[in-house]
Formats: sequence, structure tokens, C-alpha cells
Amino acid sequence: MRYNWLRLTALPAIALALWSCDSPRQGDLQELVGPSARPSASSSGNGYRLLRGNDGWIGTSTALIGSGGGVLQLGEHELTVPSGAVSAPTLFTMTLEDAEHIRVELTATRALLLGGTLDVGKAGFARPVRLKLGFARATETFDVSTLSIAWTRPDGTLEVFPTEVNPSGKQARAELDHFSGYAVVVPRSGGE
Repeated sequence: MRYNWLRLTALPAIALALWSCDSPRQGDLQELVGPSARPSASSSGNGYRLLRGNDGWIGTSTALIGSGGGVLQLGEHELTVPSGAVSAPTLFTMTLEDAEHIRVELTATRALLLGGTLDVGKAGFARPVRLKLGFARATETFDVSTLSIAWTRPDGTLEVFPTEVNPSGKQARAELDHFSGYAVVVPRSGGE
């Protein structure tokens, strides 16, 4: 009886070890997907609006990132996952599906031993991850000092994050504790 119990408890550990050994290294899954027709996001929100950009460019990038951290890139956008942000290999995905605005959807999921997946991005990270959104493809005039990165909530409102802007590198950077949709935003002008 004891032998059967030991055998049953050892199976998940063996499966995890084999899965970890056969898992792709971080960055091995990175790919870019070409253009396709997608609806654009709403630009409504509390005093801010989405910055127009992208020139019709869309795509998806994925990377398997473990506890040691890693980087996921999609065009001029970059997600840096620091060491200790996740405790096990996690599939990070960045999708740019709004051809009219500088806006990405981020997900992070982990396969569970007994089947199914865990939405790590929704649950949050042990350490904040850093998102850099490039604005070189912006198609309108704006004051760089007013740029921010905002969480695009499902109800269309925007929650602005503390943002660092690199005008010469044309990137805005913010730290995130969970995943959803994020965009580069600017304040609304009086006529909007």
C-alpha cells in the first residue's frame, strides 16, 4: 500500500522534471505574425485618449520565460520580466491587434501539471514587469512630455500609470503588476 502511494506522488514530480527539460528556452518561441484585419480599440477615457499610430502594422510575439527572467519583443515594443517575477516557466504573449493606435494586449499563462492553465498575468507577478511601448510610428503631433502608458479597461476607461519617457529613443516605459491591454495615451484637448 505504501509503495503505491509513493509511486503516485512521484509521478507529478517526474512529469514536471521531464516537462522542464523538454521545454523550449526563453525566446525560442518568439515569432512575428503579419497583417490581418482587426477592429480598432475605442479611444474613450477619463481625460486621456489613445495615441494614433502603427500605420496598419499588427503582430504577435511569444516567449517562454522562467524564474530567471527574460525579454519579449514585438517590433519597437518590449516587455522585460525580471528574475523572480514568475516561479516557473510561463508563456508570455504580446499582441498588437489595433492597427490605428499604439496599444498591446499582454498575457502570461502557465500549464498546470494535472491539466489546464493558470492565468499568471491576471493573478499578478511576484515582482513588477517593465513594459516599453515605442511611439516612433505615431501618426499625429503631440507633446512628448504628456505621454503616458495606460491600462485600457474593458469598460473603455483608461488608468494611467507612472511613466518614464525617452524622447530620443521614442519609448515610454512603465512597471506593471498584472496583465491586460495597455496603450500609449495623451491628454484630451479641449475640442475632443
